[in-house]
Amino acid sequence: MNWGKGIALTIIIFVAMMIGLVAYSFRQDLNLVTKEYYEEEIKYQEQIERIRNTHSLRERPQLVYRSSDRILSLQFPQSLLKKTISGKISLYRPSDRRLDKDFSIALDESGRQLVNLSALAKGSWTVKLQWNDLDRDYYDEVKIFIQ
Repeated sequence: MNWGKGIALTIIIFVAMMIGLVAYSFRQDLNLVTKEYYEEEIKYQEQIERIRNTHSLRERPQLVYRSSDRILSLQFPQSLLKKTISGKISLYRPSDRRLDKDFSIALDESGRQLVNLSALAKGSWTVKLQWNDLDRDYYDEVKIFIQ
């Protein structure tokens, strides 16, 4: 084999690999954080206000994941229960948005709510807590790992 054939063969192999790489990349599923990514990005200042409101609280709601029975426990402090609370708990799966789940906040008399997570896939999750007390909006999040 001479130099010309070697260079030609190298170029052909390189072009074939690039075509294969482009074909592979077109078949990949691109998951943005949300479907309405750009609209939510514009509204992010409101989210900053929610987070600021949460950090200004003396006592914050506690989100605790018990891996032994795969239960997520939400506990609101008594000082926050004096007002009407509504909102949602969102379970966000970074690797696949199709697995995301939402639950409405439904506290018992003691300000507690238990969420059974046994039906969820194992792996990394972000629990997003968004609530309001008729005066202000709040937001908090906790990362958990389901085994």
